[in-house]
Amino acid sequence: MKNILSIMKLDLIAMGAKKFSLGKFYVIMSIVSAVVGVIFPPLILGFVFALSLTAVTSFIDIDDKNGGEMTFAVIPVTRKQNVIARYGLITLILTINMSLSLMVLKIAQLLDISGFFRLSGELNESLSEVLGLKINDFGFFALGMCALFAYGMVFSAMQLGAYFKSGRNSAKKSAARGLFILVFVYLAFAAVIMIESSSLDVKVLHSALAVFVSLFMSLSAPYNGALLGILVLVCAYGFVFYKAACSVIDYESREL
Repeated sequence: MKNILSIMKLDLIAMGAKKFSLGKFYVIMSIVSAVVGVIFPPLILGFVFALSLTAVTSFIDIDDKNGGEMTFAVIPVTRKQNVIARYGLITLILTINMSLSLMVLKIAQLLDISGFFRLSGELNESLSEVLGLKINDFGFFALGMCALFAYGMVFSAMQLGAYFKSGRNSAKKSAARGLFILVFVYLAFAAVIMIESSSLDVKVLHSALAVFVSLFMSLSAPYNGALLGILVLVCAYGFVFYKAACSVIDYESREL
């Protein structure tokens, strides 16, 4: 355990080594996003998403520039400890970021300086009357944040898995695949909305959408969406644990 914590500390030191380092940049952006996010809450979601996409990429760049793999090949730590430390550090950074973002989101709701939550609350009431939803506007934003965090965790785990298996180039390919999946899901969602709002009568799509909406309503109803949020987070953490176990095996068999 001591070696794992030491590796995590070493990575944090490497992130803050330069005068205007990556670590300082993240701290500054966190403060700016928190302050501005109180006024306009969607910016918090954007920051969570941006950090999710750049956390592992930045770490890999720093590790590569400082000869991280060769360093850990000569100091008295095992490859298993190296893998656990890297997965643990990324998971810790993203978890802290999401927790702080949820706090800022709650403060933004209580203050509602820009009136954003008042408008979203009115829209939510209209949708609730039509769809019978039992979740308020804050619950929707919190669920969105959990979904972004889960995607960031899965995206980061995929990159780390590729990095420990085949190196930096493989991690870049994994990142490209992750972004492609995100764009594909977004386009598919947009296509469904366009078809449903048009005059086209696609019965298969209607049936599938009805099942999805029914499932979402059932899971989001308890505790203002908390149950669905917890389920999403459990799946994300489970995937990270799975990828970490695979990475231990892959990194042990890899020649550096």
